[in-house]
Amino acid sequence: MNDKGFVIDLIERIANRKSLRLSLQAHPVPSECPLPEQVTVSAGALSTAWTIRGERHKPVIMLHGVAPRSGTVYTGQLLELHPEICASPRGLYEVPFLNLAERIRRTQQQFLSTYPQNEDKIGRDDFLPLFGASFIAYLNAAVPDGQRAFLKNPDVCGLDCFPYLFPFEVPFLLLRDGRDVVESTVRTWPERRFTDTCRLWNNNARFMLEQQRTHAELGWRIFYYEDASARPKEFVKQICQHFQLDASRYPYDRIDEIGVWGSSVVRKDGQVAWEGLPKPSDFNPIGRWRNWTPSQKEIFKQICGRTLIDSGYVQNNDW
Repeated sequence: MNDKGFVIDLIERIANRKSLRLSLQAHPVPSECPLPEQVTVSAGALSTAWTIRGERHKPVIMLHGVAPRSGTVYTGQLLELHPEICASPRGLYEVPFLNLAERIRRTQQQFLSTYPQNEDKIGRDDFLPLFGASFIAYLNAAVPDGQRAFLKNPDVCGLDCFPYLFPFEVPFLLLRDGRDVVESTVRTWPERRFTDTCRLWNNNARFMLEQQRTHAELGWRIFYYEDASARPKEFVKQICQHFQLDASRYPYDRIDEIGVWGSSVVRKDGQVAWEGLPKPSDFNPIGRWRNWTPSQKEIFKQICGRTLIDSGYVQNNDW
């Protein structure tokens, strides 16, 4: 089915139900990003959102890392090498637009409460696809023909609203071993507490896993940073297949040109460098947590042990 056929089918299915609804259970995510209990979007809003977005470009690929220090920079640079990709259109290096989903919902609530007679004229959450489509149209206007936009955000806040805010785009979910995320985070920002960082990864990883299961029928899939780091060529081929990119056009010989950005270990003048630095021959971002003290390991196991198992990184907590 082509893109237009997919959209027509989606709108018709939703129109038959009058609106798009999703009941969402509470998840332990940061308080600044509360989850909606139910989202309701009308078929009319989706149809209009498709018109606003336009048919010129294929779905935007939106990379969401489980948390900061989850490898979104390197993974993004791998994808950016593909000639069909236009990364960070309009110079937007990170795009936390999804984080605003709940604020957009509140904005519509305020709009409707100002003149309650409008409440039965518009779907309760119609602002989500309308605002999202407008933002995508703005970005796509800067994307050359023959390319598709690629955005990234090291966060999962609002991921439950992705199908409603960006119904015609595709998420790229990136998970990284929580032990390495915590280790990299506290190395990069020493002021952050070890236990708080453990909780952040645990909450975000559980949320990502649950959202992937919820939206599996939409093709949502979780990719692993460890695969990108250890086997980049195989990883790229998987990405190309999943996102319908021509793998034969990818410049595999340029992968080794990618430097080290923002590493907690490879630094410039003792500081984390948010620029490309030469990659040392022994550079390996996997398993740095192995230098943890027994106390650190026990804290992580108590907070994140079950999630680390559910994520497929270990079979038990005997590590």
